[in-house]
Amino acid sequence: MKILKYIITLMLMVNVIQHSAAGNKCVYLELLGPSTFAGTWFDARIPGAGGLGFGLGLAAVPSQTDDVGRWTAGTWTAGLPLALNYLAGAGKHHLEIGAGMHNALMKKQGKGLMWGYYFFANVGYRYQGDGGFVFRAGLSPSCRGSDKHGIFKRKFFPYLSFGWAF
Repeated sequence: MKILKYIITLMLMVNVIQHSAAGNKCVYLELLGPSTFAGTWFDARIPGAGGLGFGLGLAAVPSQTDDVGRWTAGTWTAGLPLALNYLAGAGKHHLEIGAGMHNALMKKQGKGLMWGYYFFANVGYRYQGDGGFVFRAGLSPSCRGSDKHGIFKRKFFPYLSFGWAF
């Protein structure tokens, strides 16, 4: 059943991407923030929904944790952050507000691989024209889930992004 939900979500995202107007899509490299360390993101506006959009990222995440979930020296793994966001403002200058969930496979000491997640929000500035350079900077507060899969993360992380709109 879970795989069906993911397939339907992916199909809806592909449909949105195909119908997005020029300049309403972008790719960017993000440092810190929801990516935890570094990540690449695809972001698109949903047609007919004003400034509402979504983002899908692929992030490099430190995966070794201790018994209380804090990052320790170890290996790296890929994380998959997903987000909904809203751009307020006109022209090239926007207030960006968003929320999402970062999913990751972690190597837990003595327990092997396990799935983990945390929730995040974004509040920041975005410079994005109809095409060309994209710049983002802001704060990303986060919290972990209350179950055994919740990942410890600092409460507030700044973020900085550079990319390209098309």
